[in-house]
Amino acid sequence: MSLPSWSQYQEDAAAYFHRLGLSAETNVTLQSVRSSHDVDVVVRFERAGIAHLWVVECKDYSRSVEKEKPLALRTVVDDVGADRGFLLCEKGFQRGAREVAEKTNITVTSLATAALAVAFVTTPTLPVQ
Repeated sequence: MSLPSWSQYQEDAAAYFHRLGLSAETNVTLQSVRSSHDVDVVVRFERAGIAHLWVVECKDYSRSVEKEKPLALRTVVDDVGADRGFLLCEKGFQRGAREVAEKTNITVTSLATAALAVAFVTTPTLPVQ
């Protein structure tokens, strides 16, 4: 039996972060001082002896994401003490959603765009003759 599309999107997002060499889990409950939060994907890794926590929300929508979603994610990121939040949606983001994420620790993008960016950065270049 196949997974529902929203669940598969979460698994695809976790697989993307795994390919980057990071630890990623789906459907995680994170406890904060005030409450608990159910999160689609949690990414954990350590660099230079410092532990990092990223919260990833996956929206398998048929329309673009409105501004309330990055605002809500920012609250969760702050509440659990995460370093960054990612809001993924293949249908894009309304202007208000992009604006509220600017200059914050929230990244709004699609999984396809993120994968292309990594492929571009990691593709070896040929020497100029």
